Order: sequence, then structure tokens, then C-alpha cells
Amino acid sequence: MTVITAPVEIRHFEDFAAGNGEADIFRKVEGLNECLHEQAQPCMDGLGLPLLGPPAPNTSILDDDGRRHDVIMLGSNSYLALTTHPRVVAAAKEACDHYGYGMGAVPLYAGNTPLHRELEETLALFLGKEDAILFPCGYSGNVGVISALCGPGDVVINDAANHASIFDGARLSGAEIKVFLHRNVEHLERVLRRLPDDTKGRLIVTDGVFSMDGDLAPLDRILPLAQKYGARVMVDDAHGIGVVGPTGRGTPEHFGCLAEVDVLFGTLSKAPGAIGGYCAGSRELINYLRLYARTYFFSTALPAPVVAGALEVFRLLMEDPSIHDDLWRNVVYL
Repeated sequence: MTVITAPVEIRHFEDFAAGNGEADIFRKVEGLNECLHEQAQPCMDGLGLPLLGPPAPNTSILDDDGRRHDVIMLGSNSYLALTTHPRVVAAAKEACDHYGYGMGAVPLYAGNTPLHRELEETLALFLGKEDAILFPCGYSGNVGVISALCGPGDVVINDAANHASIFDGARLSGAEIKVFLHRNVEHLERVLRRLPDDTKGRLIVTDGVFSMDGDLAPLDRILPLAQKYGARVMVDDAHGIGVVGPTGRGTPEHFGCLAEVDVLFGTLSKAPGAIGGYCAGSRELINYLRLYARTYFFSTALPAPVVAGALEVFRLLMEDPSIHDDLWRNVVYL
């Protein structure tokens, strides 16, 4: 006997996004719940499986059937496997014993320790900048930096494939938003050429390494254009730090232009393996952000154990080139 089964209706996350004001705002909530209970959606397979160990190269997960599976980790952002490095773990433990597990205050009040300042100075040294500032996460850092630097009357010019946090920061700033085709320098120049002469506040923002495709922003061509048209350049190199460049200093190092990037942003949640964001640049820029980046000023400081672990990560990156070399040996092998 042939059994005919109805095909699974594939639903998309966009189907339950914010509506147009014609229905109760919870209708989309109820719609998603109904969809998930009616039948399993293939797009949900494998999402949210609990880790039963650290995000190490070899770890274990709890499958949907409740069984433990030993797996090779290929889904972690901890590209360098430093989350379990003995020195990193020991530094975090020591900081937890000394400072406790959380700071309990924003950085400008009582949320900073000497460890926080040392990490900022180490990041600045690593990236060849005068100073750096820490944020509680990468997403909020992008939002805070862009909305602090730009406002109504300014223009933010985004690569079409930039991270969502960059677009959200641009929207929150109130600045005009322009978008150029992904990595298309000719289109970027057309956008810049058409800007009114009285629009002086110009910020070009691009990812360094684009997370979905792994391609690099052509910074060697973007920076001369910025200089030609009087724009500043911000690079979010979240996926480049520790990975790209001869010594892992990211996409600007790869193109030999670290000194020319005005605003260098990154996260501690990718290769460094923790959580947090940072922005590096001139001393004047960082002083300004400490007072005008709302996601810094109004957010509790990073926990000291996280800061201590990240500090040890960057010490290792500066001391031991084999960490970066081992990653690329695996990349070439695969």
C-alpha cells in the first residue's frame, strides 16, 4: 500500500516579523507558536542543542532524543580554541576569586578595575592605536559608537552586507543612511560623489571580514576614496581579529592600513572566545565615546573574570605566533 503524505509547508522567520499595525502585536507571537506546534520545521533542525562540555575542538551535545553525542566542534566562534587554554582559564578563576563574578556598576561609576584598563591598553597596543574602550557586547558596541559619532545632518554609508548591529546603530543615530553594493568600490564612489557639499559629517562603515561569505572588505581601495571625499572610515573587524593578517591583527593589517582606519571596532566573542566589544582609535575619540556612547555609559561593565581571560588571550596572541599559524594550517588542510 502506498502512503501519500502531505508535503511539509516550509515557513520562514520573515513570516512572523513585525506587522503593519493592522493586528494585535501579539498575533505574530501566536502565529509562530501555532506553526511550531502544528509540525516540525526543517529550518529549526539542530538549533539550540545544549553543550555538555566546553566549546573545545572535541565536545559533547545533548540531542533532541535526550542522548549524549560526542562531536567535533565546527560551530563555535572560538576559532583559536582559547576558551579552554589553561592560562586563560586560570586568569579568569583568579579574577573571580579577587573581584567576584560581576561588577555591579557602569564603567564610569564603580564598574572598572585595573584589569579593565589593562585590557583596553593591551588592545590599543595590539592594534597600533592610542587607546581603546570596552563594551558589554559587540552588538551594543556598534550601536553605541555609531549613534555617538553620527546624528541628524550626517550620513552613514554602509556596505550592503554589514552586520545588523551596524545598520541598527545607523538608524538609532538619526543620520541619513546610504548603502553601496557589497564590496563594490565603484558604487561607493558614486554614492560619495552625489552627496551634497554641505553634508560634511560622513562615515563609511564596513565589516572587515563578512561573516556570511568570509570575503574581505577592499580597504586598500575604500580608504583612498574616503580621503578623497572627506569621509571617516569605521571597520568592524569582529571576524578578522586573531585570524586575518600576518600576525592576526585583522583585515587592516592584511591590507597594510592599520594606521589609516579612523575607528577600529571588534568583539571579544569570536577568536578571543568570550563576550564583549571594543573600539580602538585616537585618544580623543575614545575619550569622547566614554561620555557619549550610551551603550557604554548606561551598561554594567564587563565582569572581571571575562576581562582577565580576554587579557590573557591577547597576551598569548602577542607572545605565541603558533596559535595563529595552527589555525591556518587547519584551514589549508580542510
